[in-house]
Amino acid sequence: MRGTSRALSMAAVLALTVGVAAPAQADQGQPVPFKGSEETIGAEAVPDTACPAIPEMGMVGAGLRMSATILGNASHMGRYISEGSWCLDWLSMEETDDPEVVAVTWDLVDLHVTKTAANGDTIEFVGGDFTSTWHVELPEWNLLAVESAGTLEIVGGTGRFADASGSIYNTESSTGILTFSGEILYDASNRAAG
Repeated sequence: MRGTSRALSMAAVLALTVGVAAPAQADQGQPVPFKGSEETIGAEAVPDTACPAIPEMGMVGAGLRMSATILGNASHMGRYISEGSWCLDWLSMEETDDPEVVAVTWDLVDLHVTKTAANGDTIEFVGGDFTSTWHVELPEWNLLAVESAGTLEIVGGTGRFADASGSIYNTESSTGILTFSGEILYDASNRAAG
């Protein structure tokens, strides 16, 4: 009986250690790695007077606001859908090896993104330093490829990500797949979507 009692005591200690130690780290404010990949499934650009004007494109009284819907998969979230919007601020237009293709580089400003996990928990992001280069075919401005890079700051969320903080660094290749990595700090004991 003593052997059985000792085995049960060891099992209880192990269960408490495993069951309590991991959430305690998150509760103590330990940032954890956060990474994933995503792909845009829909995007549009609309004129917006709150965005910087783009005289290079004949847009003097308004600029362009982009919005996008994105599907992804990330650590701590699993599969998610993202909605984002941002203004385009013209930086440059350069020739490429193809005389019919130019590379247009933009700053992405007023950038806001919400990632929503399958259970409804969300993470909110705002843009930091973020640029995007579009390879477009002239004169129709047909988009051929996009390369982007920049940092997004985590500024809260809902459910287990309420009061989340941290940052991620994004890169997007011409294949259209955006990958990111960084750190997130959140209270893993929050379970209800908010």
